[in-house]
Amino acid sequence: MVNNTDHYAVFTAAIKNLLVCGILTLAIYIKDTSIAMGLFLGGIASLLNYRLMISSTERLFDGNVNFPLFFGLFYLLRLLITVLVLMFAIRLRSINLFTAVLGLMWVKISIFIGTLKVLQKND
Repeated sequence: MVNNTDHYAVFTAAIKNLLVCGILTLAIYIKDTSIAMGLFLGGIASLLNYRLMISSTERLFDGNVNFPLFFGLFYLLRLLITVLVLMFAIRLRSINLFTAVLGLMWVKISIFIGTLKVLQKND
């Protein structure tokens, strides 16, 4: 089972991601709206995918016999969200494709930076 401190860590990571992504998007919005829209759309989709992955993985290990089928459906849902964001970025000129892809990797980038900080503290 997952305890409350794990949920708190996920919640604080999501809030930090939203704040950094929001500040960066706002700063870029002044210069070019398509870049900001790509970061915003990709970042929101990244957080949604991360949350879906966490909840489905927690339920997978709870011991429910029927859940592996739903786990596969959640995986397909996460892929569908990613494909929709990329299709919007390709079709609409108001969204920059490069920054949408960067926004989709936003959670991975922030986890990597957090890991580097922890490793730096331990040295």
